[in-house]
Amino acid sequence: MNIQKLSQRPTVFERIFGISPQQFKELAAELEPIWQEAERKRKTDKKRERMIGAGRKYVLSFDQSLAMHLLYMRTYAPYIFIGVVFCIDDGSVTRYFQKVRPLLAARMKKIAIKQIPISQKEILDLIADATEQEAKGETGLDIQERKRGTPSRRRLL
Repeated sequence: MNIQKLSQRPTVFERIFGISPQQFKELAAELEPIWQEAERKRKTDKKRERMIGAGRKYVLSFDQSLAMHLLYMRTYAPYIFIGVVFCIDDGSVTRYFQKVRPLLAARMKKIAIKQIPISQKEILDLIADATEQEAKGETGLDIQERKRGTPSRRRLL
């Protein structure tokens, strides 16, 4: 999937990934250095058996793997479908997610959620008991009136 080409159509981009192209660029710019540092640590780990630079190269760029994860979080599509969209195997989707998910989780913890103070009385006012209320349809007649085909006497008075 060509992220740059898709970002030229902002409404389509936002409908697919849930954020605007500008927000995506900012998020990628914020997370990519963290991802590169994590990759450097992983490659220089003493437990690593292969030399740095050995092994299979990444098929997707960081932007593409981030977009892939955002698409999954927005749609919860099966990995095999996401793999088809990004031209990789579904097993590779899992491996990319393992690398991107901790970065997004750490980023989400930084978002401050504004808590609105609400009293118990306000909560009770918002909750409605609809079990004993008459159901009104589009015509404004309740269900019994529609069955009979006549309006109730209350309306005639």
